Amino acid sequence: AEIAVADHESSGRQDLYVEARITLFARATGDQLLVLECMQPMACVRFSTDGAELAKADWATHLTLWTLPSQYAVQFYSDPRPWPLFQSLIGSIHIPWAFLLARSASGQTILTIAAKQGQTEWLSKLLAHASTPKSLAAASILHRDASGMCALDYAITTNKSKIVTILLRTVLAHANPSALEL
Repeated sequence: AEIAVADHESSGRQDLYVEARITLFARATGDQLLVLECMQPMACVRFSTDGAELAKADWATHLTLWTLPSQYAVQFYSDPRPWPLFQSLIGSIHIPWAFLLARSASGQTILTIAAKQGQTEWLSKLLAHASTPKSLAAASILHRDASGMCALDYAITTNKSKIVTILLRTVLAHANPSALEL
């Protein structure tokens, strides 16, 4: 799979021109694969679910969409083979917090995968850790995958009562109130 990195570089000129670019790197080797030049600093960068397109939103509220050359298309994984990077992060409470919201091609978050696998101890440690951004964790728990289920649903259907309790505590204490409205 590939990783996209956005960066900005100020020219220092009076007009405050900012050079912005998105660089695509091979995750396995770290090799630079592709550089996409942008006119505005980025607010966010996101791959399409199929990995064939890259979207960039900038601070001027413009959306730019690139169709990636096929050799650079991102390969995503879905069940029954979860995203390998997710697998390597499960067990460590020191994960990049952006991965709480990252999704596999089937729409599953790392917390969904962990709940499905019954990773009670890891979920408990991660969600209790002081540095874990609880609102991001709550959003990850409530995110519905392609089948319409979220981490909480999987914990309930697999009879993992301890995981249900851990997830519910996080959601009820830290979720955006609009996410809890019926």
